[in-house]
Amino acid sequence: MEDGGFAVKVNEEQGNFDSVDLPPEQYDAWNSHMEKCGQKVGDPKIDELTDAQVRDHFDDYLATANCLEELGYEISEPPSRESWVKSWDTALNWMPHGEVSDVIDDPSEWERVNQECPQPQPLT
Repeated sequence: MEDGGFAVKVNEEQGNFDSVDLPPEQYDAWNSHMEKCGQKVGDPKIDELTDAQVRDHFDDYLATANCLEELGYEISEPPSRESWVKSWDTALNWMPHGEVSDVIDDPSEWERVNQECPQPQPLT
């Protein structure tokens, strides 16, 4: 992302990164560059997971959704556990932080949300 001119803040604890002070008018450019980077890097290698591990991860998302709701954000109704387990590694899965990121324009608010309600760790 930095090679595209975007400043990022790496969160090693969560295994991800966020933009630094990204103005709303650059969201489309950010998303476009993210897609290009994803195509260049490819999908991460994911070890074979048991159903129990994936079900536990769903519980992490439920807890995160409750936390986000306590902060005042509206989160959609979660899918059934079975439905989520079948689609957890696709773009169709339910991700509460994704819903919140769509409504936050202030990078400091996004940082606060992630500090108070950390995103579940990626399954690997």
